[in-house]
Amino acid sequence: MTHWYRGHWSAVHHDVPHVAGQPRPTAGIARRRRPTHTGPIGSVGYPYGQTRLARSVVYARSAHRTGIHRTQKPVAVLDLLIRYACPSGGTVIDPFAGSGSTGIAARAAGRRAVLIETDERCCERAAHWLATG
Repeated sequence: MTHWYRGHWSAVHHDVPHVAGQPRPTAGIARRRRPTHTGPIGSVGYPYGQTRLARSVVYARSAHRTGIHRTQKPVAVLDLLIRYACPSGGTVIDPFAGSGSTGIAARAAGRRAVLIETDERCCERAAHWLATG
């Protein structure tokens, strides 16, 4: 993914996504050795209903064996990236659309999407998924 912009970074839309807080599991955390560069995490978790900043590593179910394209990206990952980098009502461009996951995520986030794909079979599958999803 690339994020193109003009002007100074402070003037560019970059809304850091928040996600619902979940209590941290405490089993095994105290025994596991953490790298020193990450700093202390603590063991208290977030109460349900509160939000926290989305982490840089997003765990999402892959589309292996169920996707319509061999390199299909999870919509959950794309959704966070689109909300971060594109303002509401903005346009997302995906020059390698494949399955159309970017289009699904953009629509869910309230953005428009321009999808480009050279494989006609993938285009047809993506169009069907966008029409029904």
